[in-house]
Amino acid sequence: MEPILDDLLFKVKTIIHGPDADLLKVIVDMLYERHDDDLPLTPEELTDLKEREVAVRQGEYLTVEELDQELGG
Repeated sequence: MEPILDDLLFKVKTIIHGPDADLLKVIVDMLYERHDDDLPLTPEELTDLKEREVAVRQGEYLTVEELDQELGG
């Protein structure tokens, strides 16, 4: 298997068994839905994604449960 795929699978398997499993599923679902989209990301979308990545690394995110509560679900 390719080294990058091995690395990614290892990380996914690790995360899926931890407290961020729901977050990972949401992110993967979003990326997968974009897979069928032939339009590339705009520079603004790329900037937004990078800013969100920084925020997540700093612990600034909601869990799926928290988001559900916030949206009244």
